[in-house]
Amino acid sequence: MNLILLNETELTNGISCHDERGQHILKVLKLKAGDSFKAGLLNVSVGLATITNIDGGIRFNYQATNKAEEPSLQPLPLILVLGMVRPLVMRRLLRDMTACGVKAIYIYNAENGERGYETSSLWKDDSYLNDVKAGLMLAGTVIMPSIKRFNSLRSALNEAKANNVVAMHPLASRSTKELAQLSGLTALVIGNERGFTERELMALNFFNAGQYTMGSRIVRTETACAMAMALVIDRL
Repeated sequence: MNLILLNETELTNGISCHDERGQHILKVLKLKAGDSFKAGLLNVSVGLATITNIDGGIRFNYQATNKAEEPSLQPLPLILVLGMVRPLVMRRLLRDMTACGVKAIYIYNAENGERGYETSSLWKDDSYLNDVKAGLMLAGTVIMPSIKRFNSLRSALNEAKANNVVAMHPLASRSTKELAQLSGLTALVIGNERGFTERELMALNFFNAGQYTMGSRIVRTETACAMAMALVIDRL
């Protein structure tokens, strides 16, 4: 954690010593009363928290130094459009892609995907938000990306209304070396490990998506996302 994410209640009541964040403060950072740590309020500000007391909980004074509206805290003009994957992989992707600074993550039900993934407990009671918050704390920022789910790739791209649509496809004819500089909001499309169906390829064509290959090898979705994210961010 490079930032401890707080909520309004914790400004008064403090953080439990048994909370994952509390454990990080006490056992990893090894802080004590009088010490300070980088903290932030979700979608509000980044600042410094100074510990005043540790007694079953960690109490502190929080002082904001940067408001969320400041340019340095804004996410990239980038939407990740991602085919549904198994829950364990999705949790890691939500964390890591949030840390990369995307504006939104649109998750669509891939036509050739496993239907059980869509009803996973990950999506119940908003538990997936814990992974998104973990990504914010990893990146040291507080702006929560928009997380939305769609029944199809077409509906996700229709919602994105991006200036540019870039899709990574191992069978595409163009190499990522040909990917030009991107201006405005960009949607980066990554399918699941089974690839795009014919109907999904038609949807990409409908939205004038540029299709690029990162090589002929089929890699894990996590690997593809990391590779593609680095390439696209370099062109923004």
